[in-house]
Amino acid sequence: MMETASGQMQKCNKRMTPGCRIISDTFGMLIGETNKSKTPIAVCGRVLVYTKQDRNLYQLGMPVCAADDGTIDIMTQEEIINHPESIVGTVSEIPTYDIWYAGQYDEDTQRGRLEIPINNRIWIYVK
Repeated sequence: MMETASGQMQKCNKRMTPGCRIISDTFGMLIGETNKSKTPIAVCGRVLVYTKQDRNLYQLGMPVCAADDGTIDIMTQEEIINHPESIVGTVSEIPTYDIWYAGQYDEDTQRGRLEIPINNRIWIYVK
């Protein structure tokens, strides 16, 4: 996601847009909650993201940037050196499982752990 000059959030529409952030459905706190919307934004930590290229081309530790349609993309060495402000995060894991289980079952609240579908995404550490 990127913020417009008027302060609204919108899906990134081009590669290496500086200042882009990742929106996540995997966990955490909602930022910017209003009576009209709730936007979970990853401020730090690890989140699942969709990739522009085949997810198997991504490697652990690889810096990634924003890409079109809300995906992330591999950065070239030249891009990393010349445009470090465009780094969104680094690759953390390429999952081999279909569901990520968050949390544990809590007897007191009768709440179970969350089941988050991977949906062909990869994990990155947010910059």
